[in-house]
Amino acid sequence: MFPAALTDLSKTHVLGIIGALKTSNGLSIPELASELDLSYMGVKKHCVKLVDLGYLKTWRLPKTGVGRPQMVYLL
Repeated sequence: MFPAALTDLSKTHVLGIIGALKTSNGLSIPELASELDLSYMGVKKHCVKLVDLGYLKTWRLPKTGVGRPQMVYLL
C-alpha cells in the first residue's frame, strides 16, 4: 500500500528526529534526546536505523582536549 520510504518514515519519533535535523546543521544523540524529550537509547536506535536505510549521514566532531569524538547526525 505505502511505498517503502513512507513506511520507514511514518513513525512519529522518526518524523521528530528528521524535523529537528532539518532545522539544524547536525545534532548529536544527547541533543536530539533533550530536544525531543526521548531517551538516549531510543533516539540512538532510530538514528542508527535511519543511517542504515540511507536517510541520515554521520559526522565525527572532535572534542577539544581529551575524549572521544562526538557523532553528529545530518540529513
